[in-house]
Amino acid sequence: DILVTQFITRNIPTIRMYDYEGNRMNEFKVKNKEKNVGSIHLITSDVDGDSELDIVTLPTEQIGTVNVMSALGKLKSSWYPFGKKYARGGSLAIGDIFSQARDRIVVASIQRKKIQLKIFNEKGILLKKIDMKESVITPQPHIVFIK
Repeated sequence: DILVTQFITRNIPTIRMYDYEGNRMNEFKVKNKEKNVGSIHLITSDVDGDSELDIVTLPTEQIGTVNVMSALGKLKSSWYPFGKKYARGGSLAIGDIFSQARDRIVVASIQRKKIQLKIFNEKGILLKKIDMKESVITPQPHIVFIK
């Protein structure tokens, strides 16, 4: 079992991993296709089914990519969930959306004043897009799954 934290150094996200005694086990910078993304959402899960911990990140407020990394910081996959020109960040969640005993990556953002959810597999393949019917005034939606 490990604890995973993130902090910002010169506007570049850094992930640190600790054991339960507080000893640092690993540290790495989040490589992003865009530089200086600032704060990120960070979630851990086994999204690719290899029984190893994966780290999934997404910038909170700027253009950037969803990154799927190993616990050692090796980039496994990376993609722009809303295109290269979308510069408002997004929200990130992970869950077994389709009840297939497999976690999927869910990204939410505001598109034309409406919340849009996109569900991806671990390689960035879009599995489903959901456009909410109501208009919203929030800067970023938050995602919570209830089963």
